[in-house]
Amino acid sequence: MTPLTRADVESLWEHLNSAAFAAKDPNIATFELKAFYESLDPSDRVVVDQLLDEWLLSDDDDRRFDAEALIRKFTIRSALPALRLALKHVASAEGPSTAFDRRTMLERLITELEQAPEPD
Repeated sequence: MTPLTRADVESLWEHLNSAAFAAKDPNIATFELKAFYESLDPSDRVVVDQLLDEWLLSDDDDRRFDAEALIRKFTIRSALPALRLALKHVASAEGPSTAFDRRTMLERLITELEQAPEPD
C-alpha cells in the first residue's frame, strides 16, 4: 500500500468539507475525518498529526475546528507544542468574544492532554 501523503489528507479534507457545506451540516466532515483517522496505521497517523499541528495555526476556522476535534478525540499528545503556540497567537483574533472563547477552548484542550494517561 502506498504511504499516505499530506496532499492525500488535504484533498480528503477539501472533499469532506465541501460535501458538508453542500449538505449544510458541518459535522459531516468532522465525523468522517474521525473515522478516517481511526482506520489509519501508526505511520500514517504521524502524517496526519503533523498536518493537524499546522491546521491549529490556520486562518481557516473549519480546519482549526477539525484539528481540535481530532486531537481531543484521539488524545494526540504530540499536538501540545502546536496548541501552546496557537494559544500565544489567539490574542490577535478578531471579535469581542472570539479571542476569549478560543483561548478558553485551547486551555481546556491542553489541560486534557496533559492530564491524559500515557498510552499503553
